[in-house]
Amino acid sequence: MTITAAGDVSGGAGGIVGWHAGAGALTITNMGTVTGITGNGIYGYLYPSATGMTISANNVSGGTDGIFAWNDSTGAMTITTTGDVLGASNAGIETWSLAGSDVAINVMGGSVTGGAFSIIDTAGDAVVTVEGDVTGDAVLGLGDDVFNLRSGSMTGDIYGDDMTASADDGNDAFNWTGGALNSGFYGGNGSDTALIDAGAIYDGTEVLDGGDDAASADGWIDVLTFQGQTASAAGSDVLNWEQVNLAATSLTLSGGAWTAGGLAVDSASSLLLPGGGTGMFDILGDVTNAGAVSTMDDAVGDTIAVGGDYGGSGMLLFDADLAAAVADTMIVSGDVTGGPTMIGVTDVSSGPANGQAIVLVDVTGSTSAGDFVLAGGPFVTGAFEYDLGLSGSQWLLQAGWSPAAPVYEALGSHLLTLAGGLYGMPTLQQRIGNQWFWPQAQDGARAGAGAGYSPFSVRAVGQAARSEPDASSTGATHDMFAGGLRMGMDVFAHEAANGDLFLLSGAVRYDRARTDVGAPSGSGSITTSSNGI
Repeated sequence: MTITAAGDVSGGAGGIVGWHAGAGALTITNMGTVTGITGNGIYGYLYPSATGMTISANNVSGGTDGIFAWNDSTGAMTITTTGDVLGASNAGIETWSLAGSDVAINVMGGSVTGGAFSIIDTAGDAVVTVEGDVTGDAVLGLGDDVFNLRSGSMTGDIYGDDMTASADDGNDAFNWTGGALNSGFYGGNGSDTALIDAGAIYDGTEVLDGGDDAASADGWIDVLTFQGQTASAAGSDVLNWEQVNLAATSLTLSGGAWTAGGLAVDSASSLLLPGGGTGMFDILGDVTNAGAVSTMDDAVGDTIAVGGDYGGSGMLLFDADLAAAVADTMIVSGDVTGGPTMIGVTDVSSGPANGQAIVLVDVTGSTSAGDFVLAGGPFVTGAFEYDLGLSGSQWLLQAGWSPAAPVYEALGSHLLTLAGGLYGMPTLQQRIGNQWFWPQAQDGARAGAGAGYSPFSVRAVGQAARSEPDASSTGATHDMFAGGLRMGMDVFAHEAANGDLFLLSGAVRYDRARTDVGAPSGSGSITTSSNGI
């Protein structure tokens, strides 16, 4: 049976109603505007003897549903809309497939809006494709359903099954390759998949819920894949996935907590997990990391717990406080495979490093040399050189004396020796010695300085010392050389009546010292200079 409306159609109850009780298919086409004032805009019904239904609609408006299709046969139903569809009190499009037949709903343009729901499918395997604007929740019901968001927008939640989960829920898929989702996807029970592709307008505010939980023990395996995305989201909005895959994606999950069943990060991807020093990130199964997983946020104490095995040749990025000997950590309950994984450490120390070992990775299963490597190699801070080492099944940031440590040890004695004598200014006695000044002449005229007196003085000083301490943390020896030059001028200014002499004096100095330090961990030197007036 075929019904074609080239113009506008309006009915007090329904607009177009097609009941097909015979053999063959039912086809309904409208090219204008169809209005059902109190009922459905378009209503199609198939008896069991029919073989299928096709509805092609332009503009449709109904007091209850915009388009309502009921199928008691085993034939497939296809509904395609290109205009604006409105179901004022219920759904824009509603389908019933009591025999479990396949349903295809294609929104190829325009809009679909419902007072309660945008799209409802009660049973059967439904495939919904959206390239227009849909407003209202979409409930795909029982069966193995697919929702394809290619362009346009979906403003409302997408339920892969019914809004209340049941044991009869199917295995559903959400493929988001374009357009905007202004709400969330809820997979419900069953093994569901979601793809957030590069063309999707994903900003992290959408809820992506795989359904039931993140554990695989119930046999339901939900898989979420991000492809070509860069976004930040709350960890609480990405939940209940047994497997999360990142492909060419940079994803930040905030909130300090996140749980997933498994994690795979490819070589072009990164996962940032800022926890503020108290973050707890649980991966119940295996982790494969070929990219980067980071807890760097300038606060130490975040933990990544891996319930299965850890493998890959990517990077782990942690914060470490070398003064408090605390860092972000990863705990692996299984084995470490593959690798090596590079571990990058950002020093957020609150003070000088104390040299204590810091746990970065704690493995319950097996791990061996070469599984982890410190990114950039050993680094020096203060008197210590840090490198990554394996102790039992723990990977530690371990400290040894840096090549600069002996120099730090020698600095105190270097400065103390100089302060003990070299840097002082010469006294008046040292500058002019025992030179004489004649007293006043009998006629009151000043006689002046004694014969041979010079107001200028020049003095060179120097010393050398070698130190071999009886006890030294670094086993260092010190060789110190110091020298200096002093220049002064003392001019006779006045002789008091009682014979006291007053001089105008000035002096300058320049000193330079060097200590050469040698030790098993390295050698170095200290050079200081000083000027004085």
